[in-house]
Amino acid sequence: MMLTCVACGKTFTRDDPVTIHLSDDGMYFFCTKECKQNWLYPPEEAKDSEATLSP
Repeated sequence: MMLTCVACGKTFTRDDPVTIHLSDDGMYFFCTKECKQNWLYPPEEAKDSEATLSP
């Protein structure tokens, strides 16, 4: 199974060391600790979709 780092887009396998962020809205995978530290949570896409869905 291939996974994709949400910060940089690099693909890797489940056998590679990964960093995970768990939240109520999902599970996010990162290829390195640096990618996780540089990632902005929540992602801009989530903010935009919530804003468009609100009445």
